Amino acid sequence: GTYEGDVNNGLPEGKGSYSTTNDDNEKYTYSGSFANGKFNGYGEKSFKNGKHGVQIGNWKNNEFTPSLVEYIQELGTYKNQCEYTLSSKAKKFIKSNEAVFTKHKDSDIKKILNTNFDIKSFKKNPSAYKPSLVSVSGLEVVQISEYEGYNNQMITFLLACDSDYENYYYIYKLGRTNNVVEDSRVEIEFMPLDYSTYETVSNSKQWAIAGFAANIK
Repeated sequence: GTYEGDVNNGLPEGKGSYSTTNDDNEKYTYSGSFANGKFNGYGEKSFKNGKHGVQIGNWKNNEFTPSLVEYIQELGTYKNQCEYTLSSKAKKFIKSNEAVFTKHKDSDIKKILNTNFDIKSFKKNPSAYKPSLVSVSGLEVVQISEYEGYNNQMITFLLACDSDYENYYYIYKLGRTNNVVEDSRVEIEFMPLDYSTYETVSNSKQWAIAGFAANIK
C-alpha cells in the first residue's frame, strides 16, 4: 500500500491517508487518524468499487468501532441498497432515543411513537419530515435475513410490502427477530429515513421507504 501523512519512528502517526487492497483484491483508502501505525481515532474508509459502505467514525487498531448513529449512516452508503443520508436532526433523534433501538422495550417505544404518520406526505418530501418513530402494520415479509454487524451484534434486514404491493419497506434492526420468516405478517415500529430505490434480483429499480426499526413483531 501507499501512505501519505505524519510519521513517527517510521510508522504512521497523526493524520494521514493509506491506500491498499484487501484479501479480495478490492482497492480502498483510509483517511484520518493513525497511532502506532494503525487506524486509531476518527477516520473514513471507502472502497473504489463502491460495493461496500463508507465507514466514517471511530477506529481502534484498524477495526471500525462506530456509534449507533455512525453505523446507521454507513448502512445508507451501500450502492443499489436504498441509499440515504442522515440529517443533523435525524442524528440528534437517534442519539436522544438510542435505548429504544438497542433495548426494544414496548413501554419506551410507546412514549415516543408518532401515531399521525402520513406515508404519502413522507414519500413526497422525506427531508421535510420531522424525525420520529412510527408504526406500520399488516405488512408481508418479502425477504428477511440475519447477520453479524454493529459491534459484533446480530442485525436483521427485512424487506416488506403492504397488501396492495404499493409501498415497500427496506428495514434494518439491531438483534434477531424471532418467529418472523418470509410471508409472515408483521408490524414494524421504525424511524423512516428516506424514500429511495434498491436494485431487485431482476436488476430493476424498486422504490421503498428506508428505515431503522426499534421493533418488528
